[in-house]
Amino acid sequence: MTARAVVVPLSDSQSADTAHFLPGVDGGLRPACTFADLVRGRLAVHGVMLTGPGRPADHGVERHARLALDEVVRKTGRGPDRLIGYSYGALVAVEMAHQAKARGLPAPRLLVLDTPIAPGPQSAPSPVTMFWYIGRGAGLDLTLAQFAALDPERRAAEVARWCATRSPGFDLNAARTVYATVEANCAAWAGHEARPYLGPADVVVAEESAETSGDRADWTAMFPGGYRVRTVPGGHLDVLSEAGAPALARAVSDLTALD
Repeated sequence: MTARAVVVPLSDSQSADTAHFLPGVDGGLRPACTFADLVRGRLAVHGVMLTGPGRPADHGVERHARLALDEVVRKTGRGPDRLIGYSYGALVAVEMAHQAKARGLPAPRLLVLDTPIAPGPQSAPSPVTMFWYIGRGAGLDLTLAQFAALDPERRAAEVARWCATRSPGFDLNAARTVYATVEANCAAWAGHEARPYLGPADVVVAEESAETSGDRADWTAMFPGGYRVRTVPGGHLDVLSEAGAPALARAVSDLTALD
């Protein structure tokens, strides 16, 4: 199957102000739906889902960005107005913005959700760690060390068991597919060199996030033209959660009101 991008609305918003959401390493759009619904009066959020082969050689940030941009232009007849990126999706969003400018399209406004990015080679997370995060989000009660010590099939079974409590029908095959996506995207992440973006940029930071604390909380080199910051409660996994979505919606509504 050929890799491709699919763009879908995440709410019933009729707003003329649109944003395209690029998801994390698992490729899932569901976590952004609550947020999209809460901002629908101000912003129409569309999710970009990348599908296709699970082999790492078939993936790459540049290729994913090109596929996503092609599909946005095909569906709308223009480049994206805003790009929202979370985790791996933040890298794709930045690369999409570069490619849009290279095509002569207006520079989109970027919104990076609690994701550290610096110019140059990227340091990618372990796919096992990211798979564990997915399970933890559904209630998985194992520590990372305990989870990593399991064989791959047992890891998939544990994630399937817990995710099924939130998403009925999520089974072992679904867990295997998610892990294959995570593994491929982590490989793409590790092989990417990010470039500074001179266009408009915003950053949302979670107060208790280990991902964006300390030295990792500076995007000056990535966005040398300047960027705006808003802070929300909780940690990295809370930003798009149902509990965290209202704070994120307020932060994004505040930022869009300033444009």
